[in-house]
Amino acid sequence: MKRLALWMVLLPALVLACSPKDPAVPAEMTTRTATAMSTDGVEVEYDVRGSGPVALVFIHGWICDRTHWRRQVDAFSDGHTVVTLDLAGHGNSGTDRDAWTIDRFGADVQAVVEALDLPRVILVGHSMGGQVALAAAAHMPDRVLGVVGADTLHNVEAAVDPEQWNRLMEMYEADFTGTCASFVEYMFPEPTEDAGLPDWIRSNMCDADPEIALAVGRQMPTLDQPTMLAAAVSRCDASIRRGPRRPMSRPT
Repeated sequence: MKRLALWMVLLPALVLACSPKDPAVPAEMTTRTATAMSTDGVEVEYDVRGSGPVALVFIHGWICDRTHWRRQVDAFSDGHTVVTLDLAGHGNSGTDRDAWTIDRFGADVQAVVEALDLPRVILVGHSMGGQVALAAAAHMPDRVLGVVGADTLHNVEAAVDPEQWNRLMEMYEADFTGTCASFVEYMFPEPTEDAGLPDWIRSNMCDADPEIALAVGRQMPTLDQPTMLAAAVSRCDASIRRGPRRPMSRPT
């Protein structure tokens, strides 16, 4: 596990809440919006801005979308290619999917990276986006340089209590909007520099599709994070030993 310290950087929790106010963006730093097709035919919408030899790909969390990274885009797009995307079932991406799994979300990320033909990327995942980043890294090891976790992957060996998690899902099922609002309130116990941020987060997250949100949420206790991490690390190590990038296999 010593390699983990080199391969993964963990950022402080709630990066979104702690970001400074939006800096001015030069006029030439325009954002391009496009879509990529995931392996099951679902369209994944993404934004790309800036340029540079290493691309930063930001992956949002559960019932969030790519707009949660708007301040990070402003901060990092000077000197880097910065990509944000809406995972399927979130934001403006497609919803016609028969199985809502972390591996399928990893394929969404891969589809965007391949559509842009990005040779060197760092995946930045918030909350559930951390697990998605591991899945994506395992499927495209010859492109991924590293994974950054924001409020996620603190202890990959920690198991989720299925009974406690199921009770939480039952609360969301009974009152999705109210439970979501309480969750957001819990995330912001102190006033924020941006006074409107908690209300914006609540409006954005609690407007999610409850059916998709619950389908995604119910699978979380089944995730084997140590195995996911080991797969990502071993495949990236093998890619380094193998040399230059070759055509990649894509998840089914």
